[in-house]
Amino acid sequence: MVDAVSRAMPISERQTISDLDLTYYLPCTVRGRTIAFLGVSRTEDGDFLSSVDVELLMTLSGYVGIAIENARLYRSLERKVEENERLKEFSENIVESINVGILAVDLEDRVESWNTQLEQLTGVRREKAVGRTLAELLPAEMVDQFARVRGENGIHHIYKFILRPSAMPSAMPSALSSAPVIKANPSRDGNGAVPVAVNGHNGHGALKESTLNIAHRPADLPQTWSRSAG
Repeated sequence: MVDAVSRAMPISERQTISDLDLTYYLPCTVRGRTIAFLGVSRTEDGDFLSSVDVELLMTLSGYVGIAIENARLYRSLERKVEENERLKEFSENIVESINVGILAVDLEDRVESWNTQLEQLTGVRREKAVGRTLAELLPAEMVDQFARVRGENGIHHIYKFILRPSAMPSAMPSALSSAPVIKANPSRDGNGAVPVAVNGHNGHGALKESTLNIAHRPADLPQTWSRSAG
C-alpha cells in the first residue's frame, strides 16, 4: 500500500522512506482520509510484530491521525484569527481617518465602535462609550429615531438634528466638561495624517450645541454622523 502511495510522492520523500528501512507503515486516517503514516520497525531482536502488536498500533495510528488533524485545524484557526485582527485594525484605521462621527452597535444597542470624531461631537470618550447602550450615551429623542427604523432595510437619514449638551443623559456628566480638544497631527502614526476637527466644542473644551446630519443603517453597517452647523 505504501509503495502505491509513495509513487506519487516527491523523490526526496521516497528517499527518506527508503532510508528509514521500516517494516510496517500504518495509515493514520481521519474521516476515511489518510493524512499520515505511522512507521514501525521490527523488534530489537529482529522479529516481526505479533498480530496483537499490529492491532495495538492500528488503534494508536487512529489517535495519531486525530491529533494531526486537530493540530492542522488549530493552525488554520490561528491564521483566521490573525486575518480577522488585521481586517479589524484596517477597518478601525479607516473609521478613525474619516472626518465624521461613526459608531457601531450590536443587536442589543451596545456600542462596539466609537471613533475620535464622535468623541468630539458628544464629549464622551471611547473608553466610556464602548459597552454602553445608546440610551446611556445619547439624547432620548435621537435614540427614539433610531428605534423607529430598527429592523428595516436601507439607509435612513436624520437631517438637522440639534444636539444639545443639556439633553445628554445624566449618566455621563463628567464627559461633557472634560472632553479633550484634539487637533490634526500630521505625524500621528506611520500611516499618515489623521486630521480630526474640533467639532462640537468651544475653545475651552466644553460642548456647545451642534446641528447634525445622521445616516443610519440598521443591522450590518455603522451609523455615521456629520456636523453641518454648530
